[in-house]
Amino acid sequence: MKFSKSVLMACLLPLLATPALAAADGLVLLPEQPQIDGAPMPNDNFPGFAIWAGSNLRVPELKALDKKVQPVQVLAVFGGLQAKSSVIEVLPTDTYWSEWVGRVTSGKGRGGYTQVADPNDKTLWNQLQEDKDYINANYQGEIKLIPINYDALNGENTTHFILMDRKIGKLMHAGNFEKFLSAAHKTLMPNGIVLVIDYRAAPGKAPDPKSDYVSEDATIAAFQKAGFKLFKKDDKIYANPKDTRTTANLDSDRFLLRFTK
Repeated sequence: MKFSKSVLMACLLPLLATPALAAADGLVLLPEQPQIDGAPMPNDNFPGFAIWAGSNLRVPELKALDKKVQPVQVLAVFGGLQAKSSVIEVLPTDTYWSEWVGRVTSGKGRGGYTQVADPNDKTLWNQLQEDKDYINANYQGEIKLIPINYDALNGENTTHFILMDRKIGKLMHAGNFEKFLSAAHKTLMPNGIVLVIDYRAAPGKAPDPKSDYVSEDATIAAFQKAGFKLFKKDDKIYANPKDTRTTANLDSDRFLLRFTK
């Protein structure tokens, strides 16, 4: 999705005159999102994270996806993301994560936010470059965009947190999944985190190689073979037992995994 300046300004202009706006960072201080019973509070790992998620400075079409993505629970509670975490987003296609997670993890005193993408896809690369430049210029971000490197994603032992949101199928189709795992292992710091969200193929059946649905068990085995440890998994947040697996989208049955190095 294009990071539309006109859409953003249409949302921002009414807000700039409201006293509720936090002048220091352009945030409307909204109530924290409801918490899952028995789960840690997002603030335990990342103070103010849920407030950033509720910011009115986000593109409305992307913010509307939060009900299906549950970003606060997935990143701050399940994933353990912290303000000082250095983050890599793998093969982004829009600004869903970068427009706010990129802002709050980059800048002075933060770990930094880097997107790794394929420059051979010139249309997408140029759009990501434009989006990144706009966020950095207008919203105090310091997001970086670099070509994906299948030797080491961003140097060796440089990164606390790698975010993979529905990318395994794409990597497999291009024959790059195993190379990616090796590169990610090199780049991740000891005890670092890889958060994996992906479409779950029907258990007990071989996935269609042309489909974006992938085997959860095979994914776990591949990460473990590459040297990662499965820290925990969640079978409820993205579960959809009614998924017919005809089209992969945010209503699909998905798995959620957290690996460490």
